[in-house]
Amino acid sequence: ALATLHYASYVVVILSRGLLRDPCFAKIMMAVFSHKANSGNPRSMTRSMSSRASERDLNLVTVIADTRFEFPGADFYGEISVYGLGMGREFGQKLEKIYRYLLQLLALPLTP
Repeated sequence: ALATLHYASYVVVILSRGLLRDPCFAKIMMAVFSHKANSGNPRSMTRSMSSRASERDLNLVTVIADTRFEFPGADFYGEISVYGLGMGREFGQKLEKIYRYLLQLLALPLTP
């Protein structure tokens, strides 16, 4: 699935309880942000409508799908930074930055 990032225009993150503690999700977010960093300005959206995959920016959209989802506090970020969900401090420090960026995006409510 991660190999298809070059063809994607959007990554939709469905925020639910426990998601931020899932090592698989953490690895996916690490790959997404690595792709964004390697494809130019990770915050730029100026080329998002291009028809050529190599010129498209990857945009992130967050959706709150679980009313029990809680935005993390300082303790959570500290724990992630030190332990990195069991993957080490270097991974954890990068993950903390990714989660902080991800959770500053306006999350849309899920409506049927």
